[in-house]
Amino acid sequence: MNKMYVEYLKEREGAEVLELPEGFAVIKQLPDCLYLQDIYVKPEFRKTGIGRSMLEVVEQSAKNLGYSKVLGSCSPLASGSTGSLKAMLACGFELSSCEKDLIFLVKKVQNG
Repeated sequence: MNKMYVEYLKEREGAEVLELPEGFAVIKQLPDCLYLQDIYVKPEFRKTGIGRSMLEVVEQSAKNLGYSKVLGSCSPLASGSTGSLKAMLACGFELSSCEKDLIFLVKKVQNG
């Protein structure tokens, strides 16, 4: 991922990027949860378990920061959103709410 864009996300949005060679996740600390703002896996690594591994890293980050849940969202209008939604549900996320063009999902994480 472009280092300048990572700096932009951190400065403007208070977000952190968890980067692997196969993809990345963008997370943001909210008052009551860790928000999974975005996740991307390169096409050649999809359906190999990389996405699940990245979600596990996000969950561990939430635990380390003292959160009890991770909140994620998916836009049904975005390309690939069906796959993203299926992946999050398969990893234990549950439907939280829907607003305009976003579906919110939440996953509880155990601390300790």
